[in-house]
Amino acid sequence: MIESISPADQDFLDNCQYTDRCILYYARTFGPGFQSTGGPTTTKDFIAKLNLAPGKRVLDIGCGTGGSAVLMATLYGANVHGIDLSTNMINAARQYRDKLDPELREKLEFSMHNILEVELPEESYDVVYSRDAIMHIKEKDKLFHKIYRWLKPGGTFFVTDYCVYPTTRYTKDFLDYIHNQRRYFMLTVEGYGEKLRSVGFGDVKAEDLKQTAMNVNQRELDAFTANRDSFIKEFSQEEYDAVVKRWVDRSRFFEEGEMTWGAITARKTITANASH
Repeated sequence: MIESISPADQDFLDNCQYTDRCILYYARTFGPGFQSTGGPTTTKDFIAKLNLAPGKRVLDIGCGTGGSAVLMATLYGANVHGIDLSTNMINAARQYRDKLDPELREKLEFSMHNILEVELPEESYDVVYSRDAIMHIKEKDKLFHKIYRWLKPGGTFFVTDYCVYPTTRYTKDFLDYIHNQRRYFMLTVEGYGEKLRSVGFGDVKAEDLKQTAMNVNQRELDAFTANRDSFIKEFSQEEYDAVVKRWVDRSRFFEEGEMTWGAITARKTITANASH
């Protein structure tokens, strides 16, 4: 795991990475309610594998502005509890929910909590889901034990996250990106699987999706730059340049073999007796 200089906190998320303004221009690229790679397209592909159905209970960790939760409720009738540390994200998620029809709104709950501190009922969720958010959390062992307790026997934990490759030499630009610009605490894809197995999860599948991430990253960059003039008119040249730089940097880190995108699925086995 690569550790950042200081842990991500609410102030950093709300005032640096996910300001109200950032949320607006991310939504222009990823789609309403989305702040992560591939927006609704990749999300639909992932949630199709989770065996969701009406009445299933889902915990969405790092729910952002609510896009995944709304899709799970809309397409599968799942009841979704989204939690995020960012006040701005939760406010945007609640605004998104409030525009939906009443029956759908009843399936969605969004709350602002530190996931490491919140207490939730044991064995109360069929699925725990997280998209590109756990990289913000340093105390992953603590989190994974909590997730194990919250899942029902047979329940599924699914996560995507940016990950690192196991090398001892990272470029200065990459280290600055993860330490100072983003404040990430990153595992290798294999490291994710190992940690989950050590907690007691079974049927762990850790996939390296670097090529998928590179393809999506390029499509999103192309779509964003194609709307350059309208974006600058609504925001600014400076913000446009900053967004483009993030995509270009991410592509370079993928190509240079420093960063990848992982998708990890694990199951709380019915007979497991892991220590909590």
